[in-house]
Amino acid sequence: MPAGGLGIARQLKDEIFQCGPILVLIGRPQDAWLATWSRAEAAVSQPIDPIKLAEAAAELLRTRVAKLPATT
Repeated sequence: MPAGGLGIARQLKDEIFQCGPILVLIGRPQDAWLATWSRAEAAVSQPIDPIKLAEAAAELLRTRVAKLPATT
């Protein structure tokens, strides 16, 4: 198993029940297939655009919160 960030992301998804969402940073847009392989829910490529990074993180959090059970 690869020990880089994408390999670790994949291992987390394989080994942790209900693993939280993962956002990965990739070197270039053409590497998006690596993010898919790693099972990350989102990917942002370099050069890092702070707005795209914030939007991707916010979307992951919105999705995660929407899946939480309702409290009274």
